[in-house]
Amino acid sequence: MRKELMMTLLIGFSLVFAQPQWRIVRFVPWRGAYPFYDVCFLPGTQMGWAVGCAYRDTNWTYYGSVAHTTDGGITWLPQMADGRAICFVDENHGWIVGSSGSIYHTSNGGETWALQSSPITQSLYGVSFIDTLRGWAFGLYGYVLHTEDGGNNWSVQYQFPDSLWIMDGIFKDSLNGWVCGYSGPAQGKIYKTTDGGNTWVFQDPGTNANFYGIDFYDLNRGWAVTAGVGIITNTTNGGSNWFPQMINDYSLLEVKFADSLNGWAVGGENDGRSAIFYSSDGGATWIEQNNPTYNELWGVSTSSNNEAYAVGVRGTILHTSDGGNTWEYQAGAGSNNLTNIDAPDTLNIWAVGDWERTVLHSRDGGLTWEHQMVGEGYGYLWDVSFADSLNGATVGGSGIIYTTIDGGRTWTQRSAGPFAWYGVEWVTPLKGWIVDVNSGVIKYTSDGGDTWTTQYSGIHFYDVMFLNDSLGWACGFTSGYSKVAKTTDGQNWTSYTIPTYRILTSIDFLSPDIGFVVGEDGEIYKSIDGGVTWASLANDTVGTNNLYKVDFIDSLNGWIISPGKIFRTRDGGNTWFTERTLPYSAGPSNFRGLVGLDTLHAWACMCDGIILRYGMTAPGIAETEGTKRRRQGEILQVYPNPFRNTVSIKFQIPSTKSQTNSKSEIPNKSEVSLKIYDATGRLIKTFSLSTLYSLLATSVEWDGKDNNDKIVPQGIYFVRLKTKTFSIMRKIVKIKVGVRSF
Repeated sequence: MRKELMMTLLIGFSLVFAQPQWRIVRFVPWRGAYPFYDVCFLPGTQMGWAVGCAYRDTNWTYYGSVAHTTDGGITWLPQMADGRAICFVDENHGWIVGSSGSIYHTSNGGETWALQSSPITQSLYGVSFIDTLRGWAFGLYGYVLHTEDGGNNWSVQYQFPDSLWIMDGIFKDSLNGWVCGYSGPAQGKIYKTTDGGNTWVFQDPGTNANFYGIDFYDLNRGWAVTAGVGIITNTTNGGSNWFPQMINDYSLLEVKFADSLNGWAVGGENDGRSAIFYSSDGGATWIEQNNPTYNELWGVSTSSNNEAYAVGVRGTILHTSDGGNTWEYQAGAGSNNLTNIDAPDTLNIWAVGDWERTVLHSRDGGLTWEHQMVGEGYGYLWDVSFADSLNGATVGGSGIIYTTIDGGRTWTQRSAGPFAWYGVEWVTPLKGWIVDVNSGVIKYTSDGGDTWTTQYSGIHFYDVMFLNDSLGWACGFTSGYSKVAKTTDGQNWTSYTIPTYRILTSIDFLSPDIGFVVGEDGEIYKSIDGGVTWASLANDTVGTNNLYKVDFIDSLNGWIISPGKIFRTRDGGNTWFTERTLPYSAGPSNFRGLVGLDTLHAWACMCDGIILRYGMTAPGIAETEGTKRRRQGEILQVYPNPFRNTVSIKFQIPSTKSQTNSKSEIPNKSEVSLKIYDATGRLIKTFSLSTLYSLLATSVEWDGKDNNDKIVPQGIYFVRLKTKTFSIMRKIVKIKVGVRSF
């Protein structure tokens, strides 16, 4: 016990003299705003390339849009090139084609890429080589380009007269090739050449749907897929006859066969659905395979009849090694835009996001993250709140509500109506509030989300927060007025008008009296009477930036986030300075969520799945002490600090949820302690257990004396509140009488 405490104190001292700062603790290098369009693996190898999604480092310096792996996708490294389609004929020689007629070539596996001279400026969408010299490129307005010398010289070999947009093409030898595309809506076409591309003959595909992908195993057996209405067509005679094999409601964008029997088709929809279909009988039958993403898939490649790779939107790379029975992320997991973040203690952090109901969880203060699955299908999550390390909830648009009682290992869907739930506050394992941004509804549950009661309506709410299970606030706007609603009994709400006409996006209270609210155009307001009246704190540093979130950790220190900036105050909001700024090259990567626990622990989340942490823990050093979140009634506070003669220690002992039933339980007396230690870890003062336990939420005064009623010298002390389920510590500084405290 003494050794454990000393380690905690030593870490605390080291932090006192370090300089805290914002550090990236989760970074997605493949920029989620762009898709991987295509992927190419060499058969029978672990070597592959994907193209389309930009790579950047933590300084937002970009290094090209090609990902390369030599270990089957365990690691992907960037290469400097850009494009829409890629083709390799061996481990060294490859080509990429893309926008404005661009063509890149490598002769060393992509270590370097050289831009080749192109005879057109129209975008190219397909490329096919049969050896290191002979190749073709295909694109808009029916262009077919050809080279006989590896791309040193490219020429327009053919241009289709009907404004054909060629989306894909393939050659099997120097004479036989196919292209597919469309000339307009519902004007899908397939053409074949038997003279190396000099002339082309139309083949009736059996459907007029727009074609996006085509593949041939040999000169006879081939497949093509369509977007809009997902059709897979098949030929066994080189395209003389095509037969639709499957129709579904997905857009299918590419098809690849590893041999004459085993193949995959991929696609999806922009509304957040992905699709992977597999055939083991040459396309006679197709089955849809489960996969872990809702992101639309654009490309697929095989390295054997059991191993395949699929790529797509938001930097997604998926892999299977068992014929598609299981697909796993290799890149792109949790790369969606994160909208909010919460931390019940310094170890457990949850962040949520848009598009595919993204939930990320860290159990070590942000060093590592896991992607938790919440429900199925497309859906935006706007907020997350945890009462403790096990019990929490996340909400979003279209009535989305999920709760967990096991730290997110499993999530249970709840229903409280088809509202746009923009905010949630989970105060105890059973009690929580949610607010709606459209209809202006506040709903409450006292049974963990089983049932909900409407408590208030009339304000378009953007945020809600509680200090305990009865005292809470919500903010938003209505009829052109900025509004704050307040409850003092957890049931009845009263609204107050703030003298501004902007949307209020976030609210935070430190105590029953002191609170802050922020909103559009740099609006910052402070209340010292519990939210009845508000005074403006707007200043030139913050300017007219839209403000998304405010979080204060004590009466002096707080943060506000806006697009690209984190603002900080150290004097209760009177003045602000910019503590973190994203570089211009970060583009649309904006801060959206923020949570702070103390001056050493805060997290911010942003677009593209990126999370930052404020503190001084070096990368690779895990946290050693948990800290319950301040909003649960300010669990442990000391004031004034530093102090001269007497310090007030205010605390709350939270109830916990039983693991065998849903009832809240109060820790028994033997599980609760409040003690003060000096800087060496020596016990100085133990407070009466009966006093602690009598009210659960109360305060005691420390007169600066030890257990023997002797006055302790000036210096650093630590107060520790501990139960069976949690432990929290605060530093106290005692100064000499006559010395000014700040």
